Amino acid sequence: MGNVYLRDIDWLSRHAALGVFIGERDCRGKGYGSQALRLMLRHAFQDLGLRRVYLFALADNEGALATYRKVGFTLEGTMRQHIFKAGRFRDIVVLGIHADEWERVAGA
Repeated sequence: MGNVYLRDIDWLSRHAALGVFIGERDCRGKGYGSQALRLMLRHAFQDLGLRRVYLFALADNEGALATYRKVGFTLEGTMRQHIFKAGRFRDIVVLGIHADEWERVAGA
């Protein structure tokens, strides 16, 4: 169906990059991504003791951005024309969430 993972964990600064991909088209839009994100964030903040999780996304991927916002991520910045994909340069956005923000959203 897809995968979700943490990478580039910085144990000193207590942050990590999050990767998520729902590859099966018929599985998209059914809440699987949101649930996977919630579970991974719980693991990151409660089990690993991280303070911040961030991710990179295509600026025009509205479905993914809506999902990230739904679970508590906030837009932190835009890397303009950062990637060449599908025949053109595209913007990448950086989104992040802090442990205290996640606790408010998750009701933890």
